[in-house]
Amino acid sequence: MSHITKLAVIETTNTIWDYDPSEPDNRVLGDGLDVIATIWTLAIKIQSSGQRIQKFNSIQMECGFTTPLKITLHNNTRWGSAFGMLNRAYMLQAAINLFISSADQLYGPITTLHHDGRVSKKIPWTAFALSDSDWTRVLDAKMILADSNRVLHQFSADKHPSLYRALPALEDLQSAWESKIEDSQFDIYHDAIRDGLAKLGKYYCRFDEKPAYILALVLHPYFKLHYIKLAWGGAEEQAAKKAAGNRHAKNWQEEALQVVENAMSEYWNTRPQPSPTPHLTLPDPDSSRQDSFLSEFDRHRLTLVSQGGANEGWQLELRRYLQDMPAEVTRDTDIVGWWSNYAKVYPTLARIALDVLPSQASSVPCERVFSSSKLTATDRRARLKAEVFEELQVLKAVWRATTIDLARHNSEEVEEVLDEYETVGRGGL
Repeated sequence: MSHITKLAVIETTNTIWDYDPSEPDNRVLGDGLDVIATIWTLAIKIQSSGQRIQKFNSIQMECGFTTPLKITLHNNTRWGSAFGMLNRAYMLQAAINLFISSADQLYGPITTLHHDGRVSKKIPWTAFALSDSDWTRVLDAKMILADSNRVLHQFSADKHPSLYRALPALEDLQSAWESKIEDSQFDIYHDAIRDGLAKLGKYYCRFDEKPAYILALVLHPYFKLHYIKLAWGGAEEQAAKKAAGNRHAKNWQEEALQVVENAMSEYWNTRPQPSPTPHLTLPDPDSSRQDSFLSEFDRHRLTLVSQGGANEGWQLELRRYLQDMPAEVTRDTDIVGWWSNYAKVYPTLARIALDVLPSQASSVPCERVFSSSKLTATDRRARLKAEVFEELQVLKAVWRATTIDLARHNSEEVEEVLDEYETVGRGGL
């Protein structure tokens, strides 16, 4: 996205300086990538004045919108904001076109260029008018960014594990953008898409250094090793690639299995040791020989029970887990609840899951907590201790979903009363 916006800003800036206001129907847009910067400029200019906002809202009502909408602004530090801006602008294209057609008469030029302290050019609103082909390019850019926005939402969960989604989601995004490179519809964006794919490849290659991604995927009872074999290949695919001349072909399923086995071995060596076998009450001396033998067997059996699965080894536990294919499991299964139920069946894997699954796929939840800290550390609370500040932020994050917004609730009630009042008034007429 940065590639697109940088080109857009450069092209728009150059076009504005070359703009000749004396030519009729002259426009800043020149069949280039600058539609994105144009949307950005229009969103800022329309929403920077109360009068313009009111006019834009009334035009939206004329276009059939029951509730006026704002054009969200793109921000390089906010994920998904570029898609949100283009998506909202495309939704409001009729209202935007109508606003531009009357804005020069109502508000004067959209901007004025100064050179050496003097006014050199006045740029009218109509210079930023978007034609049907321009809106088509907005739609194309929106479709490209929709792919990454979809992946972003898969990573942004803060109430359930999402690390297992990392590999499948990035591969899905990579496939979607590769298909768009082969599509002539997106010719103008091919360089930007290639830049995006290069960035994806840079981080995708680093997954080999982070076993947590493999472990998170294998620890999901729906995927296990089967997804890796299908997506990356196993022994058969390795043999085929070597036959085709690739001497460095790998059995990725075996590589992933090795990662899991290394983790199993490490956790097995640090497993909790079984409690000592409780002593049984010895039989009375008068007991029969048969009772004495049974008491000896009881001791032996208690020893076996106390050891539990300690003697089976982690290999058998892993084998049982990988071979089991529960039919009721789906990709949306609550894996925290699943491992809670199967912790005694797969104790070593459950300990690994306890350490791996809490790791989030993105920093969005953490950044959200960090960003809200400015509302906690106000001028009157500047002396809060670090421990108290940390506790407050954690509590805010936990309670955020259950907090009632009384201001919004009251506003909705007022709107309901006004709607009823208008309905009664129309009925009375």
